[in-house]
Amino acid sequence: MDAGRASDWLHLLAFGCGLAAASAILGAVVGFIFRGRIVAQLIASVIVSIAFFAVLEWRLGGSDEWSWRYPSTSLAYLFVPAVLLIGAPTLFAALLVGRLCMRHKSI
Repeated sequence: MDAGRASDWLHLLAFGCGLAAASAILGAVVGFIFRGRIVAQLIASVIVSIAFFAVLEWRLGGSDEWSWRYPSTSLAYLFVPAVLLIGAPTLFAALLVGRLCMRHKSI
């Protein structure tokens, strides 16, 4: 990808926003299922995030993404965006929706 083209950056930004929105929707589903049980929400959010990342990497990843010569660089290249665009929105949405569901729970 040429770093100078604005359309490439715009496509990358749109993909990242869509990925974060899809992750937040998955997190909202997790929060609704495990409402009020924070430990279960955390564990389920991590599992859902890892599974979502694995599916995305399987479907969209190329065979040349992982470098066996520089595995730490490859790990950072894949791990940081996964945490920021998949893990954080999933966890935040799960905790937020779980908290909102507990707030409106009738006793």
